[in-house]
Amino acid sequence: MGKSIIETNSINQDSASPITHGKNNINQLLDVDQLASFMNVPKSKIYSMTRQNGEGSIPRYKIGRYVRFDIVEIIAWLKEKRKNGGG
Repeated sequence: MGKSIIETNSINQDSASPITHGKNNINQLLDVDQLASFMNVPKSKIYSMTRQNGEGSIPRYKIGRYVRFDIVEIIAWLKEKRKNGGG
């Protein structure tokens, strides 16, 4: 049986840079701790933002009971919030 992406690629948990699998770039998914550290906010703020729904809410993926964030989508979301004057 072939190796999975995770086994094939060593994912650096301290880095938000994309990993590469063959010719494809795969954006690393961050957990709540990693995103809080990246944004320099408490984890409770991240959890609070995930309870908001609708347009303008933080982009996230629910994987079972876990929440994950694509760093590229988060950066674009932050830039859009800044452009629109959102806080």
